[in-house]
This record gives sequence, C-alpha cells and structure tokens, in this order.
Amino acid sequence: LPSTRQAGWSTAMWPAAATDIFEEFGFYSVPDLTEEERRPPEFIIDGMIPCGMTFLSGAPKIRKSFMALQMASAVATGTPFLGHATTKCDVAYLDLEGSKSRISFRAAKMSTQIPSNVFVTNSITERLADGLVDKLRQLHMARPSIRLIIVDTYSRARGSYKAPGANAYDADIMLLEPVQRMALEENIALLFVHRLPGPASACSHLMSLLSW
Repeated sequence: LPSTRQAGWSTAMWPAAATDIFEEFGFYSVPDLTEEERRPPEFIIDGMIPCGMTFLSGAPKIRKSFMALQMASAVATGTPFLGHATTKCDVAYLDLEGSKSRISFRAAKMSTQIPSNVFVTNSITERLADGLVDKLRQLHMARPSIRLIIVDTYSRARGSYKAPGANAYDADIMLLEPVQRMALEENIALLFVHRLPGPASACSHLMSLLSW
C-alpha cells in the first residue's frame, strides 16, 4: 500500500482517534457499588423529607405554612410527625412573605409551641439565581446542627428569574439543579413551600410532597 505521503494525504487529513463513547456515558454495574454508594438516602422525616430538595405544594389558603411550621417543630424536638419518625436537628425557616407578627399569630393558632431551635428570618433579600444557594451552604457550614431548611415560599425565592431561550419549565430546572446539588453535598433537607396557581376548590384542598 502507498504511504500517506505517496498517496497525497497528510496526517492532518486522517480523523482523530475516536474517544471511548462507553466511558463518556459513565456507566457502572450495580454489583460493583461500594457500601457507601449503596447506602439509602437519609430522611429528616422518615418516608417524607429526605436529604435533598422537596416541595410542599398546594392551592392557596390551605395552610401549607402551618404544616411546614408543624414539621419544623417536630424535627426540632425529635418527635414524630403524622406518625413518621424524625431526625432531631435545628431548623432554619426562611419566611420570605411574612413578618414577626404574622408568624407569632400562626404560632398562637398551633396546638404545639414552636421551639427555640427553629430559627426564623424575614430578612433574606437574595434569590436563588443571585446568591441564596451559596448563602444557605455557608449557613450550614457555620451551623452544622441546622439540617432542615424551609423556604416559604418558592416563588419569592425564585424571583423573576428567566433563562434566555428557555420556557418556564426548563428555566426552573436550570435554577433548581444547583439547589439539589448543594443539599445533597451538605447532606441537608431543603423544603420549599410552593403555592400552586389558581384558587382553592372542593377538589384542591390537598397538599403534595415532591422530592427530587
């Protein structure tokens, strides 16, 4: 066979060596997983709130915030919540739509007291797209005892974020991926209280939990 030079070919004309496409996918085999990799996810509220990101969603005015405060109180004291065991830890509650008087009113309406290790703030101005995720990471690093962070509401934390060329669903995915990654890396639970659009109706007086 003629050499590449004799045939009028240069080495630059040959295609580059193909990369191993199988390796690029990052495949693994389940039997090869380590014990650490096999460990099931940790729950702050057993079967309900895992470490990672969870949404508590429902129509307006069906007491989602009351439920979130009851969750916070149960976790802070290590008592069961609706029959589910809890991992006792400190709780940070970002009440982005409320005030001291409003949360005091809600606390007075609850059958259980909000313990002192549920730390509430109405002062956060950052949004998910402009520093809030890093601030939450810094909070946990400074106070490792805080392992449940409740953000009430998601719409306030989201702000008016828009991703160029993306629809609303894709924009939310882009916004939330760093949140989920941070929560898993820090091994904490992050709960967003989310108000679904539209008024409450006879068939919408239910709340749902969705974990990522």
